[in-house]
Amino acid sequence: GRRQAAAVRADLESVGERFDLVITTPLARTIETTRIAVDGLADRILLTPELCETAEDRLGGPQRGHSLAHTIQAHLFVAGWDTSHVRESGSSPNWVAGTPTPLEP
Repeated sequence: GRRQAAAVRADLESVGERFDLVITTPLARTIETTRIAVDGLADRILLTPELCETAEDRLGGPQRGHSLAHTIQAHLFVAGWDTSHVRESGSSPNWVAGTPTPLEP
């Protein structure tokens, strides 16, 4: 996956491609793929849980019992992304909580 994302990035850079907006989900692998493939090539990267088909623990989503702040701590580059669509509380939260897992070093 990482090699494929890097290859996509190389192809995009070779033709000077840029994006106004890239939309991604908070699943850990998606965050990493987005970073490798398009971070720096997009004016705005929008992180939204609204696109998650499921948030099962087995999928490795950073939202497993963790706050957005925890996700940013685990993936520092996310701090520069647009997280305005994340709702952790209120009448219609979209950040799915589950069983917390520790950060890996």
